[in-house]
Amino acid sequence: NDINCNLTLNNVKRSSGTGIIYNNTCKNGNVTILLMGDNDIGHLHYTGDSKLKITSASGDGSTNGKLTVKAAAYGTETNPKWTAAIGGSDGDESFSGLTIAGGTIIATADCGAAIGGGGNGSAVVKITGGNVTATNNGPSAAIGGGGGESGAGGNAEITIEGGTVNATCNG
Repeated sequence: NDINCNLTLNNVKRSSGTGIIYNNTCKNGNVTILLMGDNDIGHLHYTGDSKLKITSASGDGSTNGKLTVKAAAYGTETNPKWTAAIGGSDGDESFSGLTIAGGTIIATADCGAAIGGGGNGSAVVKITGGNVTATNNGPSAAIGGGGGESGAGGNAEITIEGGTVNATCNG
């Protein structure tokens, strides 16, 4: 059975490196994160079989509610973990069903995509509202597929139907 879940973040502040991960408990689930206040987490990962929607608490596509997500590189210099800030963890998995419909989203990643796939992972991302800033400081896309050791990385399908989007790659 599909699981439907609304999760409200209201002034959540992270401890170093902590984030939100849901996988088998919400497999084939529909999770909506409603943003209130100023939230700061380490990463937001989900299983590719789930659907994740991020929006303002009012659900109206406004920029109210802020979510800052920073996925710093970790692991070793010769074996870094290629994790996305919002989307996939390290691995060749495909992630779809990610919709940003509102709020102010600031996502930064060092190896995987800021929003989308982790290492070599492909992604399907839809943006319909809000204010989205995505920055990648490594070899992956700001919004899209995750980079890979060979440089090939994952494919991506990005749809922007509304909102304001700023995407920057510094790698």
